[in-house]
Amino acid sequence: MTRKFSRALPLFLALLMLLTLSVSAKKPGKKEPEKICPVIQLKTVVTEAPSVEKVGVASCALSTLKLVGGSAEDEFGNPVPGVFVWDDPTATMKVGIHEVTVRFVPFWYKSYAECTCTVKVHAYKLNLTVKQLPTVEEKKLAVGKSVSELTLYDGVAVNHFEKGRPAIAGHFEFVDPDQKFDKAGTYECAVVFKPDNSELYNDATVTYARNADRTFKDAYISVTVG
Repeated sequence: MTRKFSRALPLFLALLMLLTLSVSAKKPGKKEPEKICPVIQLKTVVTEAPSVEKVGVASCALSTLKLVGGSAEDEFGNPVPGVFVWDDPTATMKVGIHEVTVRFVPFWYKSYAECTCTVKVHAYKLNLTVKQLPTVEEKKLAVGKSVSELTLYDGVAVNHFEKGRPAIAGHFEFVDPDQKFDKAGTYECAVVFKPDNSELYNDATVTYARNADRTFKDAYISVTVG
């Protein structure tokens, strides 16, 4: 009996070990973290820069200007769909021609990297028109005295193409403040409107009314000398 038991003992221990391993294998353990493959973005390059749909207005943000056209490709020469945007859409410009940075943003931004290029932007001032001529103070100008001694007040200048055509802040001056007259009489003197925002608007020297040939009339007021 003892001899039979001693022979069966190794087999029993082997079965017990297998059972233990089987049970421990079924117990939930810590999962190994999933390996995340890094996303490799392909480089892109601009093959054709976009153009600006219209010239810009000085002091206005770049976001008011639309970019059209343009194309880009990846490092293997394949076309990449995407859109061009201003690198700094809030930037403003002074009058003149400027080189401005734009970014190419791929539609599949996880697969393709952004790239940049520059475009030319023309910034200009807005033209104004004298809607209402100023009034000269009610007194005669002495013979031989310059018109700078007269005071101009009231008068209105507007941006002809601006909605509602609101009055623009500014003041009127004589074009030639040193102009003098050696005889009594009534004379026509040219005036100019000087806008407060000279970075956005040009001076106004023509009136809202037009001549017979449809050209704008120069802005003149009557000055009495005597």
